[in-house]
Amino acid sequence: ADDLFNEMVSKGLKPSVATYNSMIDGWCKEGEIDQAMSCIVRMYEDEKDPDVITYTSLIHGLCASGRPSEAVYLWNEMKGKDCCPNRITFMALIQGLCKCGWSSEALVYFREMEKKEMEPDSA
Repeated sequence: ADDLFNEMVSKGLKPSVATYNSMIDGWCKEGEIDQAMSCIVRMYEDEKDPDVITYTSLIHGLCASGRPSEAVYLWNEMKGKDCCPNRITFMALIQGLCKCGWSSEALVYFREMEKKEMEPDSA
């Protein structure tokens, strides 16, 4: 996938947000969070706006990599860009923060989720 992505870029093609999201999600799932983070920088350079899927993948990946402060930073960036978190985004952050030992911080986001009348899942 990396080779195809790089070939696309080298031929002057601009990847879509969906293409970036696929790459970011794949890198996050493989634990290659720095690759995923460099991809979001590339999105900005290509004047592509990350969407809720982009942010959800990165928030999950950052927490899974033991980088909860960066996940919270990204959450705030997302909201600052008027990109609204969905239930999946909330759960990625809440569960990720709990796994990193940040349960009191997770509770803040859980309460925010409740205010938005979103139902958490059971995981």
